[in-house]
Amino acid sequence: MKKGEYGFIDESKQLKLNISAAFIVVIAILSTVILAVYGTRSNYWIVIPIILALPFAKFLVSYLMVRPFRSMSKDAHGYVENNIKDMDHIATIYDATLASEDGVSFLDLVLLYDGNVYASRGYGNKKYSKEDITNYLKRIVKRAGYDRKVYVFEGSKETVDTFVKHMASHNADHEPDDKCTKNIRSAIINLGV
Repeated sequence: MKKGEYGFIDESKQLKLNISAAFIVVIAILSTVILAVYGTRSNYWIVIPIILALPFAKFLVSYLMVRPFRSMSKDAHGYVENNIKDMDHIATIYDATLASEDGVSFLDLVLLYDGNVYASRGYGNKKYSKEDITNYLKRIVKRAGYDRKVYVFEGSKETVDTFVKHMASHNADHEPDDKCTKNIRSAIINLGV
C-alpha cells in the first residue's frame, strides 16, 4: 500500500510494530545464545545485537509517533468516495502525516482541486489546532511555488460537503491546473512519516 491510499496509516502502524517485535526477538535470541556459548557478554559477538538495536529503535520510534492516529471508518470512506466519484481533476490523499520540528500532525483526508486544499483533521490529532494545520499547509503550498486556498475541517463529512459545495459553484469555463494539484499532492505526501 502506498502513502496517500485509504488504510495506509493502519497498515503502516501494524508493519512497524511487527518489524519492531521481530527485531527485539532476534536481539534477545542472539544475546541469550552469546551469553550461553561464551558465558559472558564481554566479547566481540555482542556487537551484532547492539547494532541491531539501532534499526529496532528506528522502527519503534516511528511506530510510537503515529500510534495515536487511525484511518477514517469504512462508512466515512464510502461517503467520501460516493460524493467525489463523478468529479474530474481531483486528487485525494488519505492518512496523511505531516512531520515538522514540533511533531507529527495527521489528516485523515485531503482533497485537492486546482491546487486548493480541503483537509480533515484526523482522529488522534489533538496536539495541533485547525489554525496550526492551516498555516502549515499554506507553507507547504507556498514552498511548492503556488498561491492557493487551504481549508481545514474537523471531520471528513464536513470536508467533503464543503468541497462539493465549492465544486458546484466552480466556474466551468476555467480549466483546472492539474500540474499544480499534482505538485501540491506530492509535497504533502513527501512530508509524511
